[in-house]
Amino acid sequence: MLSALNKQQLQLLTIFALYNTEGSQANRILPILNSLPTGPCTDLKHLIKSLCTQGLIDEYAFNWRTDSYDHCVKPEMLIKVMQYLVEKNPEETIEVMKAVGPDLQPTVIQKMLWEFISSSYQHVNIEKIDDFAISKNLATLVPAVLDYRFAPLLLLFNKSNFFGLIENTLKYLFSTGELADIYHLSNLIKGYQNTEITQQKESIQCTLDLYSYLAYGKTPDYLLSSNRDHRIIAGIYESLQGNDKKGFEHLKKALSLNNKDKGYSISKPYFPMEIVNFYFVTIAKRTFSDEGRKKALGINKVQEDNLTRAAKVLYSILYGSSTEKQQKKDLMALLTSKKYINRIMAKMMFQYIGMTNAEAQVTELSDIHIRWNILIENALLMKMPQKENSVEEIIPPTRKAYFMTSTRVRTVETRIQSMLKNGQWGAGKRLSGQNYLIEDVLVEILEGTPLYGGRYAPHYSIEVNEDMPYMRVTRTPNGFTVDSNVPREAIEQGIFISHRGRTSINFIRIGERQRKYYDRLVEKIFPLSMEEKLKNFLVKASMQRFADGSRLEIHSDLLEGGSTLPIRDADTKLVIQILKQEKQRYALEIFIRVMEGGKKRLTPGRGKQVIIDGMGENRTRINRDMECELRIFNDFIGATSLYDETSIVLGIYDLLPLLEYAQNHQDTIICEWPEGLSLNIKTKSTSNIWNGSIRRNENGWFDIEGNINVDQEKVLSMAQLLELSAQSHGRYIRLSDGEFLALSEKLRQQLNRLAAIASRHHSRLQMSPFSAALLSNDMLEGELQLEGDEELQKIRQRIKNASRYRPHIPETLQATLRTYQKEGYQWMMRLNKWGAGALLADDMGLGKTIQTIALLLAKAKEGPALVIAPASVTPNWNTEFARFAPSLNVIMLNYEINRTEAIKQAGAGDVVVMSYMLLLSVKEEVINKQWKTICLDEAHIIKNRGAKTSAVAMKLKSDYRVMLTGTPVQNHLGELWNLFQFVNPGLLGSFESFNKRFIQPIEQLHDKIAQENLDNLIKPFMLRRTKDKVAQELPDKEEIYQHVTLSEEEKLKYEAMRQKAQFFIEEELRNNAENQNLSFNTLAEITKLRLCACSKSKIVALTELLMTIMEGGGSSLVFSQFTTYLTQIKKNLDEAHIHYIYIDGSTPIKERQQLVERFQNGECPVFLISLKAGGLGLNLTRANYVIHMDPWWNPAIEAQATDRAHRIGQKRAVTVYHLISEGTIEEKIQRLHARKKKLVDNVLKSTDLSYRLTGEELLEMVKGDNI
Repeated sequence: MLSALNKQQLQLLTIFALYNTEGSQANRILPILNSLPTGPCTDLKHLIKSLCTQGLIDEYAFNWRTDSYDHCVKPEMLIKVMQYLVEKNPEETIEVMKAVGPDLQPTVIQKMLWEFISSSYQHVNIEKIDDFAISKNLATLVPAVLDYRFAPLLLLFNKSNFFGLIENTLKYLFSTGELADIYHLSNLIKGYQNTEITQQKESIQCTLDLYSYLAYGKTPDYLLSSNRDHRIIAGIYESLQGNDKKGFEHLKKALSLNNKDKGYSISKPYFPMEIVNFYFVTIAKRTFSDEGRKKALGINKVQEDNLTRAAKVLYSILYGSSTEKQQKKDLMALLTSKKYINRIMAKMMFQYIGMTNAEAQVTELSDIHIRWNILIENALLMKMPQKENSVEEIIPPTRKAYFMTSTRVRTVETRIQSMLKNGQWGAGKRLSGQNYLIEDVLVEILEGTPLYGGRYAPHYSIEVNEDMPYMRVTRTPNGFTVDSNVPREAIEQGIFISHRGRTSINFIRIGERQRKYYDRLVEKIFPLSMEEKLKNFLVKASMQRFADGSRLEIHSDLLEGGSTLPIRDADTKLVIQILKQEKQRYALEIFIRVMEGGKKRLTPGRGKQVIIDGMGENRTRINRDMECELRIFNDFIGATSLYDETSIVLGIYDLLPLLEYAQNHQDTIICEWPEGLSLNIKTKSTSNIWNGSIRRNENGWFDIEGNINVDQEKVLSMAQLLELSAQSHGRYIRLSDGEFLALSEKLRQQLNRLAAIASRHHSRLQMSPFSAALLSNDMLEGELQLEGDEELQKIRQRIKNASRYRPHIPETLQATLRTYQKEGYQWMMRLNKWGAGALLADDMGLGKTIQTIALLLAKAKEGPALVIAPASVTPNWNTEFARFAPSLNVIMLNYEINRTEAIKQAGAGDVVVMSYMLLLSVKEEVINKQWKTICLDEAHIIKNRGAKTSAVAMKLKSDYRVMLTGTPVQNHLGELWNLFQFVNPGLLGSFESFNKRFIQPIEQLHDKIAQENLDNLIKPFMLRRTKDKVAQELPDKEEIYQHVTLSEEEKLKYEAMRQKAQFFIEEELRNNAENQNLSFNTLAEITKLRLCACSKSKIVALTELLMTIMEGGGSSLVFSQFTTYLTQIKKNLDEAHIHYIYIDGSTPIKERQQLVERFQNGECPVFLISLKAGGLGLNLTRANYVIHMDPWWNPAIEAQATDRAHRIGQKRAVTVYHLISEGTIEEKIQRLHARKKKLVDNVLKSTDLSYRLTGEELLEMVKGDNI
């Protein structure tokens, strides 16, 4: 609708949307329109009328000054219009706002919404939230509730406005039948923080549950019988199952709750939702009862037509209270209703009475209303099959429980728990106004009401035990003193909490009769002269039995035996009580239980020597062995490296050593688990040797075989053992749920090293021949003994011999190799000696080419060699061969007329050089040729295993392979797998195995052991040296990040493009939640956004920078990834009379070399280069300045481009400028570089993880900071 407006209509709509145009201000609209570039407005009234006709604006009030009506944007359209102006029409909007100036001012609501929407839903000014203005504009704000981006604003509203707005939104949804995001609405309600609105939250959530059921058919997890909307759900559900009478009863109850909740002075016989009234009439009819007819008649007699219009028409049809002609007339009128839900119900009733859509002139329903359509259609089906399902099945069993959020609080809250489908009790729904002191409910809990602890689920059960009160009479020099385990101040309370721990509470209850004795005796002193009288009194008192069967418990030397209770020695076993928490965590309570069945939990070695425990006939005094308790506890703490604490929370792998110790000391330690939960640990004796073998199979690989007897019942294959070990944390292998195998540290390390070089293929554990280089003696011998066959021994011997090989530099090499270059050459030759390929990953500019030429010279007599390089680099190979190895016959295949013949005739002493692009054209000829040596330069070009170039390269046949690249990993570890699949096939196993063993643990779990294993696996076959280590004679390189501020026009254009890109990504992620890969169209939008950040302002900054550089006699390389941007730069340099040389991907190879020579000879001070065309293989040491106009996703690509200047041969310090557009995606790409820069080092040094950009992270980069 908005996109169809002409420019002048849109300008007028902008004024209405952003400014207050009532009263005298309305006269200022025409002058503003006339001042805009579109020209004068000839007929303002006609323009206003056109917007009214399209439903965008409406009459506001009569303006007596102009003798006409003022207008404003329709409330329900205001937010949509503002969003359109920001996202689709930003430039024209700014133009209108400039023209308006101070003449018009926005209303409070307009200002609040515009500031929030135009700041990309980020900026919220709390001071501008006017509660009164909001309360008067709730209808305007309904679209904001349905858009998740408005949540930060809405959550700042006061409770009256917030819940009033939610209620208005739900009314809107019920009346329109529109489908909304239930998850978003529920989270919005839950996210509103106010301690006084628990009941309102519950009520509004129930209404949302009703909408969710009607719109999506989703029943809530539980139903509250005291809530109107939940009763409606139960009623409709029963009716749809054919239980009409039950459904009718539920709806009747819901109607009474409706009147009660709303506090109506006169009972209203209808509901506040049209569709519910419609259902009520239907269900009332289907009961075929007088009461049903009366209830339906009640709705029919309602004077208010707004909510009952469709239900009244239905009543007339079902009960025949009007003629067929009148019914059709009423239905036709209902079809013109503004409420979509009414039109749906009218259509269904037309079908019910036998009219076709054509007769009724009914249009087809849109897809979003099909659910409502089905609901209403079901309501009108008179004959429905009876099912056994009843409402009890969706109203699960409930019970009352008490919850204590912390051991520091004295109150508990009451909740109603529902039983979940798995038979467990849920977290429960809080009952407002039913919080109690813990003392007031202890007896009820003791009798069976559950008590739980914890602020968040999963909650843990708290055990409540009752202790007995007692008095103790002690002789002192001043007389007999009486004290008690109940403090004097607690006697009158009747209940006293004697112990309060995390998982247990002990309390003492004193009856009224007992209280009299305690009140008279406790904290009293009796003179020694009263000894005999006191003794007689205590004897009689101890024999007193009260009505509840209890007796006074007294401890005193005046009584025979010193107490009314017997005495016994204590049990000294340490008890570890374990409770399961969330995310594989366990809470532990460590204590001493001094007697079997006792309730006391005592800290080991602390407290009183003699304590009392037990209940009833089992109550007794216990004499503790404090020294023994403390010794057992200290031994346990020392062996398990725990802190000296008795209440701790551990992860499962921290818990296992503790359990293993307890399992080995069952005479002194007991572990207590909740019912149905326990962990069992099996141990392997170090004297028990496991045996296996390594045998070569028919495919040339080696199988690792053997069966491991864990115990008499459990047997693992070698493949299973290594897989379980790889999945484990530490030395504990999970055998099954609740069952673990404990390994010695030495055996664990042996298995980890073996697992790093082996991969599982179906049920077999295999190792490639290249992995034999990694087999050390400690991997073959230990608690696991592996015996290798003859073939394995031969390979190991060959590797051993190759390690002693010291090849000489070929005499025909016309160059002197540096020390590190000589080492690189010898390393490649040693690998070749025993048949392995090499990946030379030296830093850019360290001479990978000259080292490889030396290798090719040494291998020249053995057969033909093939060098594949980027098209821009092949001329450089030709030049280097001519300079350093003139004895080799170099065939530049790109320039050959008969390429097939050239490939066929290539033999010893020949080197064929070709580009990757050409490889695809002559793939059959190249694949069919047997080469002696193949070299891939800039080998990362085949990093993608799904690319055509990679597929052809994998099919090449050769005796020896070498790869050259300064960036073996650019984005993620999957690229590394593909490189090694070429150079040493099978070394890293299948991609699926590599993904499971290395990519997932390293990239997702940051597993340093997996990173170290990968490093050890590839280290023998990959050599990397950096400039700072081996080429210290290179001059310094300085990196400068220059941030450029965009103009206002550029900012506005960029923001419009950014919001479009954000929308594309959000939509795609929402529609493909499980797939983080973005489509081509979405990626194209991101590319447009990056190109939009390539601003004119940066070109101006570049021009100024180049002039400064040229004044100082410097030369510059200017890189950009966008040729369109380079075209703009060229135009600007032409205007500034700055001479330059230019190459991009379309520049022919021969011409590129000529341009490079011109620059190197100093003919021109500026070289413009497209990043991908000139970022590889060029030697441009004339330049001492490098300028990157726009950042690429991967810093390695930029580094390669920079190293065209900063390489061996450079004599001057190099300064590298990065021009970054401020407030754009470029700044976030710059931050991404900091993470990606570590990627290569991670592979080599086992430091951290590799990095892959996901859809969610890309969305975060596109989300705007204010600019």
